[in-house]
Amino acid sequence: MKGRLLVGLACLAVIAGLVGILPTNSHPQTAYAQVGPTCGAGLWDTTYFNDTNLTLAAYVGCTASVQINQGLYWGTGGPVGGVGPNNFSGRFVTNITFLTAGTYRFTSTFQDGARLYINGQPTAINYWGIDLASPQTLSADYYVAVPNQTVTVMLEVAKYTGTGQINLNWALIGGGGGVPTPTTAPVGSPWSVEYFNNGTHTPPSIYGSPIPAGPLNINWGTSAPVGGINPDGWSSRFTCTVTFSTGGLVTFTAQADDSVTVWVDGQAVTASAPYYTGEVYTGTINLTAGTHTVVVEHVDIADAAFVNVSWSGGGGGGVAPTAGPSPTPVVVSPTGVTGRVTAQVGLNYRVAPSSGATKIGRFDYNVVLPILGRNFDSSWAYVEGLGTRGWVYATWLAFTGDFGAVPVLDANGNPLVPSNEIVMFARPVGNMRIRECPSFSCGRLGYVGWGRVVGVYGQSADRRWVKISYTDGTGQTVVGWTYKIWYRTTDNLDQNLPADLPFTE
Repeated sequence: MKGRLLVGLACLAVIAGLVGILPTNSHPQTAYAQVGPTCGAGLWDTTYFNDTNLTLAAYVGCTASVQINQGLYWGTGGPVGGVGPNNFSGRFVTNITFLTAGTYRFTSTFQDGARLYINGQPTAINYWGIDLASPQTLSADYYVAVPNQTVTVMLEVAKYTGTGQINLNWALIGGGGGVPTPTTAPVGSPWSVEYFNNGTHTPPSIYGSPIPAGPLNINWGTSAPVGGINPDGWSSRFTCTVTFSTGGLVTFTAQADDSVTVWVDGQAVTASAPYYTGEVYTGTINLTAGTHTVVVEHVDIADAAFVNVSWSGGGGGGVAPTAGPSPTPVVVSPTGVTGRVTAQVGLNYRVAPSSGATKIGRFDYNVVLPILGRNFDSSWAYVEGLGTRGWVYATWLAFTGDFGAVPVLDANGNPLVPSNEIVMFARPVGNMRIRECPSFSCGRLGYVGWGRVVGVYGQSADRRWVKISYTDGTGQTVVGWTYKIWYRTTDNLDQNLPADLPFTE
């Protein structure tokens, strides 16, 4: 009898949501129009799976918005007939329109697993794979830039054994006036924020609350940046677009504890030492008028953490050098290596090897792509698909063939041609190791003593390393890689090496 009563109440809730008896904004969420893509107004598209990997679909239907807000409680049973009672999962999708701009906090109480995605991006509500003894609550912040903005919200749940439940609510916690635009900075978008539980920006990531446009200035102290991230040994990535009214030279200034790299349109402009030195790093790049993508990658090793990034110039702030003829693009051919997409949610396809680069489209799960090349550290693959060529994140590809043997390409897909000519001379401001390749994990070939003169062939694609030739006191010449930031020009030990050195292998 009790089971029939619960089913009857659930049916009434669905009907009420359909005909509008239960208002979709009856809770304090400052949002109207929860509209399921298929189910319609007041509903969430619902799929239940007879596994915890969301693959064996067993039920497709609709769930009233009020049920999601108030909570679905399954106890030790399953959600619908033919699903469960153990080791099942569910996915709920709707479109939410927010009346007011500002920061919204989403909160979910669940047992056993929950994941929340907003516009396809994961959030801090990301807990999976553990059979909980009691419910857990997590929150995630999301910034709504303009009033009446609509976002797609996807909530996933997993129940392993015992009891199961899920709910989701949200509320406006700050803002309400839109995105502030600093009068001293070019117009731009808010910074999107990703955190990684490692020092290498390796997925998966947890998304933080967006940060208003303009210079970046964050101090975390010794605390973890968000829930789910360790207080030490983590990394972060901030992405925004900046629009300059006119072209010119733009200088980026960065400082961090422990390290920071600033990328503009997929090109590294500043690169710091791999640990905190207190030094302020600068780099200059010539930009055209218009919108450019800026990505800041930060790493915390231990103890305190902060990052500061600002820029000046552009919009008449610098004099652009006369442009020479554009080089003829080199057409690279398929290598015979292929990559199969392993991300079940699909894999984004971008114009440059950066998560902040413009998205071309998305490849579906299990699509096989021809590999044309890779970036300098093999973290991105250059592929062909959707009628064009572009970059995908290599972590989500299963390769056939040797991916490490395919050509290294620049951000435009052109081969990095090794330079055999010394382009300048430099001196280190410390005793520096020479390595076989541009990485701290590469073997040591020798070292350069403080103030010794070396010949420089060029730099790595990430601008962190330079390839040098050094002849030691015994007359032996060593050619290898050394860390760029510790080198200065031969005539001025206060002058860093140029940011526009030629790239080499």
